[in-house]
Order: sequence, then structure tokens, then C-alpha cells
Amino acid sequence: MSSVVRKPQINAYPFEGEHVISLMVRHHLYSGIRDYGNAMSCLTDDYKQPVPYDFSRPLYRDIYEAFAPSMNYETFLGKYTPYYYYAPFLPASLSNQSSDKRQSAKNINRVKCATQWRHCGECVKDDIKNIGEAYYHVAHQIPGMSHCVKHGTPLFVPCNCCYRDLRLLHWIGLPHESHCPKCHTTYNNLDGYMDDDIEWILRTSLRFLNNEFPGLNLSILQQAYRDYIGVDEIEKYSSMIDKKRLTKAQRELDNYFAPALYERLFDRTSFNGNRKFVELWISQMTYSEKITVPICHLLMIRMLFGEIENIPNLMS
Repeated sequence: MSSVVRKPQINAYPFEGEHVISLMVRHHLYSGIRDYGNAMSCLTDDYKQPVPYDFSRPLYRDIYEAFAPSMNYETFLGKYTPYYYYAPFLPASLSNQSSDKRQSAKNINRVKCATQWRHCGECVKDDIKNIGEAYYHVAHQIPGMSHCVKHGTPLFVPCNCCYRDLRLLHWIGLPHESHCPKCHTTYNNLDGYMDDDIEWILRTSLRFLNNEFPGLNLSILQQAYRDYIGVDEIEKYSSMIDKKRLTKAQRELDNYFAPALYERLFDRTSFNGNRKFVELWISQMTYSEKITVPICHLLMIRMLFGEIENIPNLMS
């Protein structure tokens, strides 16, 4: 009997910018196996909850090792998962691409356009024309992404009449242009309020996904916050003056943008008081080592510095 251990075979290869979960759905489709779990169990034990927003999970490592590609694991994550979008905002303890458990930002479900799978009808047309089939792009799964930056069109979400959970891709299948393949009704799209600040958030989110700021990390960002606000480096040593400065900055952040922007980006159930998002606390973004939803940092950066390039010590 041969002692050679054969690696599990994947029935598909990732397209440019394809999300790993989309690749797994294509693998299931090509396998001819009726049940998704049976098709996936030979590749990974982490096949349940095929959602778009995890930046790290055992599934990613398992698929990487099944391919045994020439690229390193971080590059693989950057090309086929949202990892690079999250990386600048991760605590140092999580910046080593740990994959022993699923990782996503706390309260990600309170960000609109974050948990459901999304696709661009124009990208679907381009993909079918160029490669013969459609797939889910990582760029469309960034939390808060409501429009395709390439085409400037609102993204579609799956039919909520035919699918009970818009997070689980093995039920939904591959994207179609603008109509549900089951009931033939038009998909709901994510068109809505848009201003210069939301447009900036969408464009900048894509720049993070493309790893355009490799020198930025949470330590640099939090130091820039503290220096701008004028507070101590250690929260527990904060004076009354520091607390007043944080309170003042918090009030400014809660009211800096158009009211419709807060309502557009965050779920109503996540508000405290008037418009305060539970994750949009300056003290947490300034001091905490917890994983904060990146879009909150983007709002903070927009208010304090205007552009990413204006963050002090960015190139250090």
C-alpha cells in the first residue's frame, strides 16, 4: 500500500479578486455532490457559516494549503479575503494572520451593507464576457460597501424572498445580473444617500483592501488620535482635562457628518441616544486593543485628518 498522502482536490481555481467562499461555492457546484457539507468536508472542517466578512478563519488556511501556491499566506489572504482591509486596524496580537478560529470585527452586524453577499450587475456582465462565469468579488464584500467603485453603480443583494439568510452563500449560489434566477424578480439594490464623505469611505476602503498603506498600523493610528486630541498615552492615567477633551472630541464625531450619513452606514438598533453608534466611541478607538469596525476608524480619520496621507508618522 502506498504511503503517499494525496492532498484534497479543489474543482476550481480562484479568479482575480474572488472571495474564497465564492471559490468554495464553485467547487461545490463543479463537484456534482448534492450536499455542500459533503463536498467541503474533504477540504476543511470549517465549512459552516460561509459569510463574507471574516478576515481570518481556519477555512482560509485549509484552502491555501490545498493549493500549496507559490505565494505566501499573507499574500493569499490579501488577494482572496478581506484581510488587507482590516489589517491596519488590528491589534498587534492579531496581525500575524492567526487562523485557529474565526475572526471578524465586533458588532459587524450593526454596520449596514456588511453581512449580506453583494454583487455588481455590470461586473457580472464583464465576468461572463471575459471568463465565462460570474463570481463574488472581495471588493464588494467590504463592510459598508454599497456601490461598485469601478462602475459607480449600486450593488445588488440576493432575493430575500427565496433565501432565508443572505449571509450564507451555499444557499444563495453564484451571482446573476439583476434578477433572481428562482423567482425572476429584480434584486434589491443598495442605492441610497450618497455624499462626498460616503464616496470617500468607499474609495478609501478599496485602497485599504489593495494594501496601499502598508506602513499604517493601529499603534501609529492611535498615537495620531491621542496627539491630535491632546490626551495622555495611557487611559487609566487620564486627567480630568483629558476626559473633557475626549468628551469634546466625541461630541464632534457624533455630529461632524450629515445626519443621513450615520443612518446610511449604521443600523438604527445600534444607536445610543440620538445618533451614537455603540462602536463609534473615541476612547475605544484611541486606547483599546479590541477589534473595532474599520469604518469607524475611517470616520475618525476623515474628521481629524481629511485624508489618509495626512496622518502623522504614516511613513515611519
